[in-house]
Amino acid sequence: MDNAALHAAAHKAGQAAAEALIPRPMMVVGGGQRWHVPDGVCGFAWVIVRPGTSPYARWMRKALGTRKAYEGGEELWIRDYNQSYERKMAYARAYAEVLQKSGINATAGGRLD
Repeated sequence: MDNAALHAAAHKAGQAAAEALIPRPMMVVGGGQRWHVPDGVCGFAWVIVRPGTSPYARWMRKALGTRKAYEGGEELWIRDYNQSYERKMAYARAYAEVLQKSGINATAGGRLD
């Protein structure tokens, strides 16, 4: 499978995982006001492919505009799904899993905001 087809398969798996997930809503309280946040907690997620010199990592940089990860490799940030940490992580995990099944060293990462 070529890199573009592999990305398309990983992206499709990521989308399916993110859309199937139902985040746990949260309430934000401050200054005497309350806000309902249906997408749950806010955060970021990414997929890292190592080493950064691998064919897929080099393709990611060219085709997807990824950047170098702090501790090596190429880092694909998940920009969809508003600020929903849970949906972004579901996408990142599913994306990385497709790459792993193809023999690519890929990991999902994330952090709360």
